[in-house]
Amino acid sequence: MHNFAFVAKDEIEIGTALKMDIKPWSRQRRFTSGELPSRREVIDRIVSISDERTRFIAAFMYLTGCRVGEMVRGNDGLPTVVRENVFKDGEYHDCLKFTLRNEKNPHKEFKVKILPVKICEDQELCNVIISLIRYFSHVPGKRRIEQLLSDSIGWNPHFLRHLRLTDLATRKKFTDQQLTRWAGWSDSRPARTYIKYRYEELL
Repeated sequence: MHNFAFVAKDEIEIGTALKMDIKPWSRQRRFTSGELPSRREVIDRIVSISDERTRFIAAFMYLTGCRVGEMVRGNDGLPTVVRENVFKDGEYHDCLKFTLRNEKNPHKEFKVKILPVKICEDQELCNVIISLIRYFSHVPGKRRIEQLLSDSIGWNPHFLRHLRLTDLATRKKFTDQQLTRWAGWSDSRPARTYIKYRYEELL
């Protein structure tokens, strides 16, 4: 299986994936699983962040796979997160339900994303959100978020987003439509690339 993320051709140190400066889609290339941190490595790096506010931001951004601008509180009161039982697949699940604005989708019906995360499936990072929720009202602006993440874990927000979308496509077996809705894309073409790499393992 080829897990991947998209990163700029000239901005990555292979194997360490430190301080990536993600560029527009046309200048990015695919990286295979051996060049990406594992899910375990991602979680360990986030929970080991010493600054509590930065740890909260990193956990929030990874779990939601949100864009950095969607992390910043707007006049609409978004984003929000609540803990509640969500009915799915015939039963109720203890979830963190994230509600975020969708910055890039022009369709009115998709201006808001509602993303339920089962606590039992992402226990460690959900615990970070729950225990540090007081920092939700102290999230800084986009540039400061980028700096905090770069200084603490060596990744920028866009790379963290791609790691999460890769995880959803490979570990959780999201369909292209599920991944499109979660990521907030206006069409499913980006999602199909993730799905294609998941199924290559079967060939």
